[in-house]
Amino acid sequence: MKAAITTEELARRAKDGDRQAFDELVGRSRERLRAWARSHIGEPLQGNWRWIDVLQEAYLWAFQAIPRFEWKGEDRFEAWLRSIAKHVILRALRNQERKPVLNLEHEVSQSGTSPSRCLQRTSASSGSRRRWKA
Repeated sequence: MKAAITTEELARRAKDGDRQAFDELVGRSRERLRAWARSHIGEPLQGNWRWIDVLQEAYLWAFQAIPRFEWKGEDRFEAWLRSIAKHVILRALRNQERKPVLNLEHEVSQSGTSPSRCLQRTSASSGSRRRWKA
């Protein structure tokens, strides 16, 4: 009978580049992380991000950063993953806030100069011989 590998041993192997060890570490805390992510996706992100998106990005970041992970006890890997997932959520919120909102409800007035006529006039006044058709 094969003895179970400790979390500490898996963390050491993962730090050394063992992908299977990393996957096993993630698998051991997957259900708790799933519950945590579901409860931390706020209303502003629910339309664009799902809990699985947060976890997938967190796992990617963690895999890239595992060489810098420091073992400090049995529960530290899961806490480290939660911290990374929290940063993923915060980054997604910041990026969402930066996206400009385009108001499409504004009607263009029928009177006045159309945008294409304005472009024609601008091109003509700048010395360009090319004429844009409206």
